Amino acid sequence: MRRPYTPPDISLLSTINGNGQSAERGAGFAGFVTVAGDVGVGTGVDGEISGIIQIIKNIGSQMNPIGVRFIPCGEFVNESERIAVERLRSKLQSVEAFWILLSNLNHSAQSGSRSDEIDLIAIGPSGVYVIEIKHWDAAYLRQQAPVAEAERINAKAKRIAGKLRRHFEPGFVTARLLLTRGELYLETTGKARSQVRGVAVFGLPEWRELPTVDGPVRLTSAQVEQAAQLLEPMVKVALNGELRTFAGLINLERLSDKADAFHRIYRGQHPTRRDRVILHLYDLSASSDKQPLELARREFDTLQR
Repeated sequence: MRRPYTPPDISLLSTINGNGQSAERGAGFAGFVTVAGDVGVGTGVDGEISGIIQIIKNIGSQMNPIGVRFIPCGEFVNESERIAVERLRSKLQSVEAFWILLSNLNHSAQSGSRSDEIDLIAIGPSGVYVIEIKHWDAAYLRQQAPVAEAERINAKAKRIAGKLRRHFEPGFVTARLLLTRGELYLETTGKARSQVRGVAVFGLPEWRELPTVDGPVRLTSAQVEQAAQLLEPMVKVALNGELRTFAGLINLERLSDKADAFHRIYRGQHPTRRDRVILHLYDLSASSDKQPLELARREFDTLQR
């Protein structure tokens, strides 16, 4: 007998923290739930769609990772940031190496200390890069000489390095300044790259040089993940996709292949009625589709036919 499951308020936006618990923040994941009287692995489901239960973000998993995992840790402050991060993410998809991008990270070097607001951290084989994104052009850079801004970026990079070095040696953590107004090339033949107080400056087309994609390998894939987890604990769940509770459901067990970063399937229970449920989670950040939520809807609708 089918028993409809009443999902949480679909207007709630949430994420998953390091303990796998719901917490109000951001968006990036679509979840669908099916209720079943009896569920067998691979035997189908005797149940019905209850609809979208939540929009959440950042549960991911990759085996033998190659490419880029983009994990938004907060909302973009402006359109310039969004365009810059999406462009770097798109370009790194073609790189045969594992990169993690953490955007809009509030980072505190020590408990109780003031948090740094960091536009973007890129972590990959060549190291860790703290990137400040500014909608400036070369003329503004020449006229204003933003020394104070460069000193702040350097200070942020040093605090990131200090936190990581308490656990492993990440190498030199590099501060970068990315300018987004126009298609700027800030290093050309016969002209050295622009710098402000030792902080190298890049334009949008210089995405490969920005995180030194072709530089020497300093970090393994495991260290790339470790660095990301140390800087933002929720990344642990974001990368391994393991959940025990979510949105009022308990005893969740992963059924799908961990190599599938976009679509995750869990078996679980309602905490009071003990209804058996199948939870489908779609990682919108793991899709290169322009409309990942619609893709998730279509896939789930196909499963129910």
